[in-house]
Amino acid sequence: MYFEWKEFPFRHPPELDGRRTRYDAAIVGGGPVGLAMALSLAQRGVRCVVLETQNQVSSGSRAIGVHRRTSQFFDRLGLGGPFGATARPRGRNVIYYGDQLVAETIMSGRRKRSGRSS
Repeated sequence: MYFEWKEFPFRHPPELDGRRTRYDAAIVGGGPVGLAMALSLAQRGVRCVVLETQNQVSSGSRAIGVHRRTSQFFDRLGLGGPFGATARPRGRNVIYYGDQLVAETIMSGRRKRSGRSS
């Protein structure tokens, strides 16, 4: 793997000992969508808890690219600067159908098509 999974030890929450904590929202899953939801709600003053079964997080990416709308969403959450500082632009993207080149996008944004028609 090109990155190391960072493990976090289990922290015994006080709720397991009977303490009651009230949250406005419970978010199931600490993946990108769940964490973005938690951050967005917290920025609006909503008390929330994220429930996640894994004790590991990845410091690497498993995405090949991020769309412009996702970058805009990161900006709205205040994550645009840190994300942009670590992002690596791609100069060329290709799409294949089987072994046939279907589309190629060059950084200029122009698209060349070849092969099968839609």
